[in-house]
Amino acid sequence: MKQAQENSKHTSDERFNNRYHGPDAMTRDKDGKLTEWEAKGAQDGNTRVATNKGGLKQGSAKNNRTHAKKMLTKHKKVDKPSNRIGGSYTAQEMELWQEVKDKRGRKQHMSTHTNTETRPSPCVRA
Repeated sequence: MKQAQENSKHTSDERFNNRYHGPDAMTRDKDGKLTEWEAKGAQDGNTRVATNKGGLKQGSAKNNRTHAKKMLTKHKKVDKPSNRIGGSYTAQEMELWQEVKDKRGRKQHMSTHTNTETRPSPCVRA
């Protein structure tokens, strides 16, 4: 995923905090557009996008709006001690999710897929 971000000249949005649920990364492209990143691994080499319990596709505007709304309920927990993955919620994190909400969930979505059954070819030495 990092290599794909570098190749496409994306830079990390420092407000993003990787948590258990939600995107794997958030970046900005050269024009400043917000992009959500997902990294997937599968044994069968599929490249399908996951859906949540509500049937919403990961990265869809509707799913993004729903996730932003959920994250924005965490305002009261900003800077409070937490043992959750990603630690305490931050004001900057809330700003990022407010931006997603203001854009009505519309942002770019990039997904990298890895076939976990692929074996690297052995080095051939002459």
